[in-house]
Amino acid sequence: MNTRLAIIRSEGKEHLCYREEECFVDVSYPMVTFTKGEDDFEIAKCDHPSMEETFLYQESRLSIVIEMYHNGWPALSLKDPVTHEIYTVLTVNLEDKAAFSLPDRAFVDINNNPDAMEFLLSNKLAEDTGYRRQSG
Repeated sequence: MNTRLAIIRSEGKEHLCYREEECFVDVSYPMVTFTKGEDDFEIAKCDHPSMEETFLYQESRLSIVIEMYHNGWPALSLKDPVTHEIYTVLTVNLEDKAAFSLPDRAFVDINNNPDAMEFLLSNKLAEDTGYRRQSG
């Protein structure tokens, strides 16, 4: 989960991408890439949450890290803003197949983090879609 994500705007569309060397690769369709100097695109500014913003979780002030699992599904972690060490991973990867479109959900790990969903909801970082899956 060390992949940094970016939203790339090109030809009136937005693409969730990860960076691979000098280009950005579309998560949902890896054949689509954007390379600086070769393609016309812009990197969209993310207005929420910022990497500097901290949130109170289990009596600690932590930053949220938005990454993705190897198969393109979202991964949310909390890290210490000073040491940059991961405090906990709030999501779990329950999908066997790769995400071939922009994922519309992440699976919150309430087994290992019972208060994770309430944390995400109360800080307006997520909304409960009502979709549930059993793991383990």
